Order: sequence, then C-alpha cells, then structure tokens
Amino acid sequence: MNLQGLLELIRCPKCKSPLVHDGDWLVSSDPSCRLKHEIKQEIPVLIPEEAVEMSVNEWGHVMARHGRDRITGKTS
Repeated sequence: MNLQGLLELIRCPKCKSPLVHDGDWLVSSDPSCRLKHEIKQEIPVLIPEEAVEMSVNEWGHVMARHGRDRITGKTS
C-alpha cells in the first residue's frame, strides 16, 4: 500500500501532528507526543491506546532518518 497520499490527509489522533512512515509504523512528528502507530495488514491502527510511546533518542533517530530535525521533528 502506498501511504504517501494518505499521509497528507491523516494526523496523529492524540496530538494532531503529521505522521512519518517508518517501516511498519506511522510515527508522530511532535516531540512531546512521540507515539508510533503500527500498520497491520496494510491498515494504519490509529487508536491512541494501542500506540507505543518512543524514547526521545529513538524518536530523534526516526526523524533524522526521514530528513527531519531530531529535536523538533520539523522538516529540514
């Protein structure tokens, strides 16, 4: 499934920030939220209670891997 078009429409259900596609996860780009939402059978699970909170370090690495600032999550 190509999530690129979908990512322009959906946001993190908790903080409403844009999401970053990282493997089998959609990751919130908000540094105060840092939730990652699993993609199961090509369907994003956007239920906050099922999301996993990432450590600051792990979240920063994901943001950097996708060309975003590792502290703010904003695009470079």
